[in-house]
Amino acid sequence: MASKKKSNESAGGSAKKIRRSGGDAVEFLKEKAQSEYSIRQQELGLQRKEQEARARQQELQIELLRKQQEQQVQIS
Repeated sequence: MASKKKSNESAGGSAKKIRRSGGDAVEFLKEKAQSEYSIRQQELGLQRKEQEARARQQELQIELLRKQQEQQVQIS
C-alpha cells in the first residue's frame, strides 16, 4: 500500500485524504436503506405471488383427484 501512495505522489497526485461531512454518510446510508427496503418489498411480493400460485395449483390437483374418484365410483 505504501508503494501505491508513493507512486501517486511521484505522479503528481496528492496524498491528501478528502474528508467528507457526516451528513454525506448519513444521506448515503439513508438512500441505501430505502433501496434495500424497496428491493425487500418487491421480493416479498414475488414470494407471495408464488405461494398463491402454488396454493392454486394444489387446489386444482385436489379437485382433479376428487373428480377422478367420483368417476371411478360411478363406473363401479
